Amino acid sequence: MLSLVLIMKVGLAGAVVGCLGTLGIYWAPGEPYKHWVVAAGTLRGIVTTLLMTVFVHGGSSIGAALLAGALCGLATAAVVFLAKGGWSSKSAPFVLPTGVVEGLILGIVVRWLVS
Repeated sequence: MLSLVLIMKVGLAGAVVGCLGTLGIYWAPGEPYKHWVVAAGTLRGIVTTLLMTVFVHGGSSIGAALLAGALCGLATAAVVFLAKGGWSSKSAPFVLPTGVVEGLILGIVVRWLVS
């Protein structure tokens, strides 16, 4: 069972990685809602880590943590991808690989935190 302190630590790790993953939006000159994109990325990181705590526990192998992270990152990135219009959007296809990479990083972090 996860304690409240552990949930807060996992959520904070997701917020940090999610925020760092979206800071590149500040170099996009045509994006009018930069702060909202960073806020959404931060929330997506939190949701990804909380979703991962269902699959990753202290006894999980590193490979299982990486797989769970990649799948959870891909699932949460797919929501953003589809909300932006899928392949018809010019920036949406970059969301999927970023979500997988963030998921891989967060998979290791969550495994470390819950063990």
